[in-house]
Amino acid sequence: MRNKSKGKKQAKGSWLRSRWPEGTTQRILLGLLTAACLFVAAWARVTPQKLDYVEGDIARETIRAPRNGVYVDPDEMDRLRDEAASAVPDVYEPIPDAKKNALTAVSDIFQHFDRVRNDPNLADSFSKVEELENTLAIRLSPQTLQLAVRASTTPTALSRVRVGVEDLIRIEMGKEIRENTPDIDKTKEQIVEAAGGLQLTSAFTEMARDIGKRVVTPTTRLNSTETEKLKQNARDSVADVPHPVQAGAPIILAGDEVRQGHIAAFQAVGLMQATIDYPRALGVLVTATVMVFLLGAFTIRYAPEAYADFGQLVTVAAVLVVTTFAYRAIGPTWFEAGALTFAMATSMIIALLINVPMAIAVGIFEAMVLPVIAGGSDARMVLVVVLATTVGVFAVSRRGSKSKVIAGAAPLMAAWAALLMLVGGEVFAATVGPRMLAVAALGGLASPLLAMGASIALERVLGVTTEYRLVELYNPNEPVLQRLIREAPGSYQSSVMVGNLAEPAAEAIGADGLLVKVAAMYHDIGKIRRPYFFVENQFGEDNPHDRLSPNLSALVIINHVKDGVELANEYGLPPVITSFIAEHQGTTLVKYFYRRAVDQAKESGQEVQEAGFRYPGPKPRSRETALLMLADIVEAAARTLSDPNQQELQDLVGRLIDDHVADGQLDESPLSFRDLATVKRTFVSTLSSMFHQRIKYPEQIIREAEQAQQAAGNANQGARKANGNGRPGEPGNGPKPPQQPRNEKQT
Repeated sequence: MRNKSKGKKQAKGSWLRSRWPEGTTQRILLGLLTAACLFVAAWARVTPQKLDYVEGDIARETIRAPRNGVYVDPDEMDRLRDEAASAVPDVYEPIPDAKKNALTAVSDIFQHFDRVRNDPNLADSFSKVEELENTLAIRLSPQTLQLAVRASTTPTALSRVRVGVEDLIRIEMGKEIRENTPDIDKTKEQIVEAAGGLQLTSAFTEMARDIGKRVVTPTTRLNSTETEKLKQNARDSVADVPHPVQAGAPIILAGDEVRQGHIAAFQAVGLMQATIDYPRALGVLVTATVMVFLLGAFTIRYAPEAYADFGQLVTVAAVLVVTTFAYRAIGPTWFEAGALTFAMATSMIIALLINVPMAIAVGIFEAMVLPVIAGGSDARMVLVVVLATTVGVFAVSRRGSKSKVIAGAAPLMAAWAALLMLVGGEVFAATVGPRMLAVAALGGLASPLLAMGASIALERVLGVTTEYRLVELYNPNEPVLQRLIREAPGSYQSSVMVGNLAEPAAEAIGADGLLVKVAAMYHDIGKIRRPYFFVENQFGEDNPHDRLSPNLSALVIINHVKDGVELANEYGLPPVITSFIAEHQGTTLVKYFYRRAVDQAKESGQEVQEAGFRYPGPKPRSRETALLMLADIVEAAARTLSDPNQQELQDLVGRLIDDHVADGQLDESPLSFRDLATVKRTFVSTLSSMFHQRIKYPEQIIREAEQAQQAAGNANQGARKANGNGRPGEPGNGPKPPQQPRNEKQT
């Protein structure tokens, strides 16, 4: 119902104001200040401390990463490269004539046997064995030498041994026998085993084994140049293994020895150089600013009441800043519990002080800011915070006492923990262990307590009235209501009726019914100071207005608004309730006393200024205050009716509301004509219920009809006397009967 008419010309600067609404500048500055505070909270992420550790030092304290980073552990890479090099097989090349040389050695041995056996200068076997020991290039066992020079050993036997050994050498040295490896030992074992199949006596078998083991040699030797080249290639092919460091994670514990890996991790997160990471700093600042202004855009679109109230915006900004600094202050041991508790508590505070949509948006913001600001967070914690804050908001958004909200939070947190297990295990494959569930329960129980305490402390400081505060104000034991009951009982009863009339109308148009009902209890507290000047508190006593001039009577009536505002401030009522007291009469005219003044002025010839008989305002500026104004006038007028029918109520309600629309009382309120149509229907329905009576018995109907006929006869007789000529039905010119003065509500 706001007045949208515009003049043909606009004042200077009006075009700019229409594009740049009032208060926008301070809201932009608030957003920039909030983003700056978030950046300060993240300052440790871009300006880390400088460490001076070297390898071999002992860590003086546990050092945690101030930001995310990636490092390569030099010790680990050396180990991995050595493993890769050792996995490369050595390169061997054939030894020329290895088998031929072995066979030659066998032949040479048996030639020496023949020479010594046939040497006449060697008379005995002792001298012959000694000769063989001195002349053979290969040392043989004494048993072999003694058997070779023994007189009983025949040349045929030695020949068979020689052939058998040569066959063994050809077979075994036809295989690869690598130098400096166990291959040579394995070959000798195979020769020993194979010699058993030469069909020789045991003595000559042992001779064959001894000679075969002595003459066998490697068939390949190590190519060190090629081998080292391949091993180096293997080392070079090992890629660096990156190790991510998560912000807040411990790099080294107090008392541990500093290794190269620790130093590399320090360097990766900027702890070894005290330089500002300007790209990272710019990224954090831009991210914080964008997030803040996205939240502002959400507020404009989906929570316009909060955007219009600068105090509520300051509350949201303060909550966000406190939460982010709390994230930074929480230690790693209790990080999950602390983050959950603060996030849920702050979202609950917003739900209590402002509204649910704003609280959910703040919860999502807190989840998004967690990895930007806080150390120790991960994607799982972002998901957990979103779930926890949403559940927490709905836990406190229900109407009722604070104890009911706190009692209902525990089972909701249990349900949330079950949801966390399902989502963590099946959907996102995140590990949700007993510790996470325990801290979830801890946060779930602590958050409502913290939120309730903070909302109680903040609602008066910030001038925000929660539903729980409204429920408390509705209690008749409130001091100012007790005074109203004792000193102006008629006004109290009238206020109750106004609230009962206004609440269903408010709910029908989507307004705050609880706020209107509670405000109705306080809107007339100004009548406490002069209760008997108002007709509902006179109870048949003398009317004090009979002794006052119309101007003074109107002044007394009008002042009850100012008196009400003063009492509201005296008793510390919330500003939102005070606004109802100040606006519920708008700038309406005190018609009864204005008309009396006009009648008296006609006799004296004076002029009466209407402005002196109007309330000073302001006019209602919200749907709720406008509804209270309409309910107030309708209730006052309805009290003058004895037994109205449906049509009479519709006519009365329609006329009163239309008169106020025509008088411009709703010009500053956001009520639409559709809202007014709904309000009229609701008022008539509620009044019909109020005036509902029992069905009359036949004798009661007959008695009321007789009384009506008698009253009509008396009225006709009085009219004839007043006319002076005795003709019925004509208006009289005599003095009018005295009337009961009306208060400002009566029309």
